[in-house]
Amino acid sequence: MAGRKVSTNYKGIPLRSVLSLWWSLSWRFVPALTVLWFAITTTVTTLFFRAHDVEFIFWRPTASWWVMAALLWVIAAAAPQFLGSLVWGDRLRLEPTEWRAVGQALALLFVVLGLLNLVFWKLTSTNAWLNFRFFAPLPLFVAALALVSIALRRADG
Repeated sequence: MAGRKVSTNYKGIPLRSVLSLWWSLSWRFVPALTVLWFAITTTVTTLFFRAHDVEFIFWRPTASWWVMAALLWVIAAAAPQFLGSLVWGDRLRLEPTEWRAVGQALALLFVVLGLLNLVFWKLTSTNAWLNFRFFAPLPLFVAALALVSIALRRADG
């Protein structure tokens, strides 16, 4: 073990750089998206569903995630730097195409979460669906941010 060299690169990208960007993306995006998520969930609940309907409980996460995906996609297309400047200001300087890619990647994540919700609802037990619903989104979100971090560092050179 003493002579073993520990790799500090991932596919030619310094791990320190990737981890720093991942941490920056994670702790800054989570609060902003939490506020947005609360507003979307409340709106979807109020406008589209009846709270006493059993199917509402299963559909609400999917509908909310898809509304979030649509909103992020529109923001990424219309004003790609808005998302970044909202979270980072001038600290992280990315090109508009890179900000657009971040927004679209997050939108895709929410589409996938909505689809997974439907799959777990239709194909598994209610307990399995609840476990997915409560425990899967955060690790999937963190993994998606890690992939975005790697992609941004790879594009950065």
